[in-house]
Amino acid sequence: MIAPKAGGSPTPEGFAPGAEIVAASLPAGAAMGDPAGRMSERLLVAAFTLRVLSIGGVLVPLWGLGLPAFLLLDPLATPAARAGGSLAAALAVAVTVASTRLRLRRRPDLPIAGRAAFDMGLATALAAIALWAWGSSQPRIPYLEQFSLLCLQVATGWAASVCVYVAGRALLRRRPQATPIAQLPAIRRVFTTTAAVLGLFAAVVLGIGLAGRAAGARDRELVTQLRAFCDLGAAALAGASTDEEREGILRALEVTAKVGVELFEAGSRPPVLERAHLAARAGDDHLLAVADGVRLHLLRAVTPHGDLWITAGANVRPDVRAPDDAPGLILLALLALGAPLAAGLVGQDLASHLGRLTRALGELAHAPGAPGVPISSNDEVGDLAAELNATCRQFDEENRRLAADLDAAAASDRARSRFLAAASHELRNPLNSIIGFCHVLRERGGLNEAQTEDVLLIESAGDQLLRRVDDILDLSRIEAGEEQPLDPRPLDLARLAAEVLEARGEGAAPGVAVGLDASPGTPPALADAQRVRQVLENLVGNALKFTREGFVQVGVGTDPHGAVHLQVADSGPGIPEDELESIFTEFHRVESERQVAGTGLGLAIARRIVEQHRGRIWVESRLGQGSTFHVVLPAARPEDA
Repeated sequence: MIAPKAGGSPTPEGFAPGAEIVAASLPAGAAMGDPAGRMSERLLVAAFTLRVLSIGGVLVPLWGLGLPAFLLLDPLATPAARAGGSLAAALAVAVTVASTRLRLRRRPDLPIAGRAAFDMGLATALAAIALWAWGSSQPRIPYLEQFSLLCLQVATGWAASVCVYVAGRALLRRRPQATPIAQLPAIRRVFTTTAAVLGLFAAVVLGIGLAGRAAGARDRELVTQLRAFCDLGAAALAGASTDEEREGILRALEVTAKVGVELFEAGSRPPVLERAHLAARAGDDHLLAVADGVRLHLLRAVTPHGDLWITAGANVRPDVRAPDDAPGLILLALLALGAPLAAGLVGQDLASHLGRLTRALGELAHAPGAPGVPISSNDEVGDLAAELNATCRQFDEENRRLAADLDAAAASDRARSRFLAAASHELRNPLNSIIGFCHVLRERGGLNEAQTEDVLLIESAGDQLLRRVDDILDLSRIEAGEEQPLDPRPLDLARLAAEVLEARGEGAAPGVAVGLDASPGTPPALADAQRVRQVLENLVGNALKFTREGFVQVGVGTDPHGAVHLQVADSGPGIPEDELESIFTEFHRVESERQVAGTGLGLAIARRIVEQHRGRIWVESRLGQGSTFHVVLPAARPEDA
């Protein structure tokens, strides 16, 4: 069945995300059909087999040695539990290894980590059940201990299957390019399963396992009580002088301890031992035996009148049950053990892989031409790495395209600047000649009124064109980094503003009031007089040019920080809000005032000059209500005078 993948071509159902990326990045000769690919597959199978065997090497001693010791099995049950547990665990590991290798040979495209974990869990559960069925057929191990062993062995097998799952996944993640069997489940699924299994394992240990351990502890307590009765009976018999007294003591012990009490000749053994088909020595004076299908404790005490033997059933013990708060213990195990461990594993795994991605991205930031982020797995982290590589490639292409565009724009800008500078230089000479000849004609006289007006018109147009040429030259020098060096000195801005208004005020439209508002005590500005005059002339000239009626007001004062604040306000048409920032760029004209003559360079040059003085310039305006241009320049200090 083919399942479509969002945003791409269809992929086989169950195929891990990112696997197609890994397949695309296989080195030459690493395909499954090539010798190099087969060798890589064999190495991976061998490594995976070693992982399963190493986990089984922990499982075998845990079943054969750890669980019988944990349950406090008696000397008769311990050898059987150890032998049967070791055999069952070894058989489960062998079945898992054999099934894994068989699966790899038949279907190398299967998700082997999950399959091996399933095989391990199933094989250990079946082996534990078979061991329990064998032990139930004879009383070598008490029933409660057998059931506890069954539960603990199954839970241990589940935990081992999770270990196989995680270990196999880690092995395949480190070798994603080796073979197509490196299909990995999602991180979320892995660690959710881990949390559930480990929580269940802890619950089983706290519940059934502790009940079985309590049974073994109470069996030992029973032996201790029997030993005490045996010692007490031996002491009492030592003081008895007649057969009647000895019979009374034996009957009293039998009634009190509810056990079998017999006195035999020294060195003799009870007849029940002759019928026993299983027996084990638990001490110098303690035997365990199974006779007629019944488990027995036999304790011996030496007296002057013979050997005192006490016989008690080993299957008879006080009631053993799980604690009353078993549900609370199970919930505590699930929350206190499963969740933090799963969270820690998830955090460690994600931190490790995301840390590698972060370091790789840092290397990409310092070396844009690097090959990209390494794809260390083909799960979600591998998908993220592949997406980052695709994004980095896209950004790299965009950066190269933008760099090429910027280089072309810079070359075009340099060509434009050279053209403007050359054209401006070429225009200055004829303009100066035209203006000079007009001045000569007016001074020489002999012109009638109409001719004089024509000459004045030519001279005015020449002056205007010369100022435009000078603006272009200034802009070309600024863009080329060839600004004229400043000559900053204490400058009275109020007096400079008055001079500019007197020179340019004649060009005001009829009905426009031109004024100056200078605050007393305003300190002088530390500025180049010639360059600041150019700024003032641009601002005042623009205000006069666009104001048809109302006022043009120049204000000079001090801002809250002690700098000199210059304002040029008018009642003109105002500037649209979306153009307030762009009017300071070169060749920009306000859209609604394009019919007014101008080049759009005055404000750009003014901004460059103010920034060269380490000052600020900005504008406040509202359509239909006028505009106010602000210029802030540093104030002169006494030592600057």
